[in-house]
Order: sequence, then C-alpha cells, then structure tokens
Amino acid sequence: VEVMTLQREDLQQVCEKFPEFSQRIRKEQIKLALRRGFVFYAKQVRTLGTSIEKQRREDIHLQSKLVREQVTAPRFFTTNDRHTRLFNLVSELKQGFEHHQEEMNM
Repeated sequence: VEVMTLQREDLQQVCEKFPEFSQRIRKEQIKLALRRGFVFYAKQVRTLGTSIEKQRREDIHLQSKLVREQVTAPRFFTTNDRHTRLFNLVSELKQGFEHHQEEMNM
C-alpha cells in the first residue's frame, strides 16, 4: 500500500496559484462536510429510534399491566380502595411520562 501526502501549506500555495483548482477543492470540502453531516444525522436518528422503540415497549408493558390489574380486580370496591387504586394508577402513568420526557431531553 502506498500513500501520498500533501502538507496544508503546499495545498494553500497551489490554491493561490490556481484559483480554479481552489474553487474545485472548496466544492469537494463542502461535499465531504455534507456527507459527514448525513452520516452523523443518520446515527443520531438510529440512536433516537431505538430509545423511542424501547419507550414504546415499556408503554405497552405498562398498559398490559394496567389491563391485567383491571381484569383481575374484584368487582366491588370500597370508596377508599377505589381512591387508592386510582391514585396508584395515576402515579404509575405520571412516572412513565416523566421517564419518557427525560429520555427525550437527553
């Protein structure tokens, strides 16, 4: 494998002597920066997508848990039991929402 290198100062001198070449180099720099930007953006989307999918699975798990609790719950409650269950359900939903908000802010 052979590798050729060009020092930055030498490249600047060539660009000063040949303005058309300088414009061409600049155009290629922009293309490279855009390509790198797209790759970076794709990685961010992939990472965010996996965290969104993870949150979706957690939400489904929480929903199925709530449904199971409702199905297995006794038909009649005292007033205090209803308030306690409602408070617990609201607390669980609030915690899930806060967890989701924290992940979105990261």
